[in-house]
Amino acid sequence: MKVIILGVGTVTKRIINQILKYKDIDIIGAIPDRSAKLNISDEYTRFLEGKKIKICDFNDASLPEADIVFTATYPKLLPAELVDKYRIINLHAGILPKYRGFCSNVWAIINGEPEVGFTIHRMDRNMDNGDIYHVEHIPISKEQTYSDVYEELTNKIVEKTPEVLRGICSGDLRAIKQEGKRVYCSKITPELGMLSDFNQNTDYICNLFRAMAEPHGTGVYFMHNGVRYDVGKVESGVKYDIDDYCCLPGKVVNIEEDSESNVRLFIKSKDNVVVLSRISENGKLLHKSPFGVGHVL
Repeated sequence: MKVIILGVGTVTKRIINQILKYKDIDIIGAIPDRSAKLNISDEYTRFLEGKKIKICDFNDASLPEADIVFTATYPKLLPAELVDKYRIINLHAGILPKYRGFCSNVWAIINGEPEVGFTIHRMDRNMDNGDIYHVEHIPISKEQTYSDVYEELTNKIVEKTPEVLRGICSGDLRAIKQEGKRVYCSKITPELGMLSDFNQNTDYICNLFRAMAEPHGTGVYFMHNGVRYDVGKVESGVKYDIDDYCCLPGKVVNIEEDSESNVRLFIKSKDNVVVLSRISENGKLLHKSPFGVGHVL
């Protein structure tokens, strides 16, 4: 089986290393994502050169020789004439058909889904719309962040990809048509992690933290008097046997210290209370609150 790889970055490199273990899969070329950051693109190019993999483009004579053109972490729509002409298989970091587009697993967590995952599917003219060959489901509990399951997710991607490609090429894997309404997710920016509106349900705020938590995400934070405060943990007041407070969303209703003398803020939300802890300013944990009960964040 002859394969051409489209993509760039760490996950794509790991997939290539895994494929190279299979004697019956020949990587005859790689098309890098030239829109990636220069340092990432340059490092990926050096990686391909070190593996003696030919770097090519969509006009290369090798393209018609490929049994499969496989895209991994390649964020752009391909020209329709290429999609129509070649068997292009896409790795989508999300569970299709429900979560299409960008940052699908992040949005799944924000929406309170009990799982994340990835899909390997045939590419067609619409984004993430082609027939499905494989869906991997990774359970995620309410206590876990995306960072907690990210390594398991990427390990599964690396492990499963060569086997799925072999199954597609041999005909052992049958594609399943995607059914239902097309719903797409938008790109995530660090600004999404700013806690500026506490007139939201507690579950939403907690799930936002789970989706954006470092080190995989960019983290959550709030601003007060022009100062940024980063938040290392967000919990529901339910965990502290709090049903609700009668006051306006965003108010500090209680302040405590945890066992390590770190500040814990209880903030009124729309339906209960969110508890913010491991709060830092300029990288230093707060051991004393600069806010008082009644302050509005």
